[in-house]
Amino acid sequence: MALSAPLLTQLRVLQISTEATAKGTITTPATDIWVQDLIANPVDPFVERQGSGSTLGHSVGVLEGTKAGACSFKTELRTTGASGMNAGLAILLQSCGIEKTLEVYTPTSDYATQKTASFAISTAGVKKIMLGCMGTFTLSPENGRLMFSFTFSGAWSTVSDVAVPTPEYSTVKPLNWGHASNVFSLDGESIKMTNWTFDIGNTLTPRMTNGAITNYMITKRDPTMTMDVEADLVAGYAFNAKWLAYNEGIISLAITDGTDTATLLGNKFQYREIPEGDRDGIATHDLVGQFNREADAGDDEFSLTIT
Repeated sequence: MALSAPLLTQLRVLQISTEATAKGTITTPATDIWVQDLIANPVDPFVERQGSGSTLGHSVGVLEGTKAGACSFKTELRTTGASGMNAGLAILLQSCGIEKTLEVYTPTSDYATQKTASFAISTAGVKKIMLGCMGTFTLSPENGRLMFSFTFSGAWSTVSDVAVPTPEYSTVKPLNWGHASNVFSLDGESIKMTNWTFDIGNTLTPRMTNGAITNYMITKRDPTMTMDVEADLVAGYAFNAKWLAYNEGIISLAITDGTDTATLLGNKFQYREIPEGDRDGIATHDLVGQFNREADAGDDEFSLTIT
């Protein structure tokens, strides 16, 4: 058998679809999404078999048979250019325990409304399929762009040779952290910061059928945000007093390109940690806060709205 030409790592394409029939049942991935740093691997644990015998060494090893797979990548926060979320990004968010109501994205704890996705990851002609995928993510500025970092778990399925797909990507540019019309407000104050990370903090748990993974589900959520806010006098903004009083304030981050705006909002944001920091000689707090429930019914800790 003649070996193929080298496979180039940049020739990678991710195609996704929400699973419409049942969780873990393939819906042919049909939506292209621009990504970078795309990695997909089977992670079914290997079991060594070093049993007793007349010599040292291995017997044939086996897999646990869970069919576990993992996929990670980054993608930009992009809109449609007409007050909507990019189609591929909307699928990914809904596969992270987010419910979509028009263009408002909020968390859901209901297994029935937690959507799973089918992934097709093509690398220079080798296509890997993952089913029943659910994920977790962070959102932060990276070189000016607003970037999601996604980690998905799913059931590893087939690997086959295919022609390299020709993806159709949106031409809309990513939202930029440096836009002059961006607005950040913390507890009613226009506090300055440079770096921040929103982390949805999902715990992904496999749902098994006879020892093999059917699909993943979300069993815990820990939405937090870290940021390097400028320190202030007590008379200006009393970080320590707010922390000691278990204060819950509104946090709002509106990022725009002048046409569309993405607004991350939490109405009950509480400080966990307020350690001192230093940003190029400017005193800061490397603040860590959590998004609390607003009402007893919950699923309202935060929202991401596109307008």
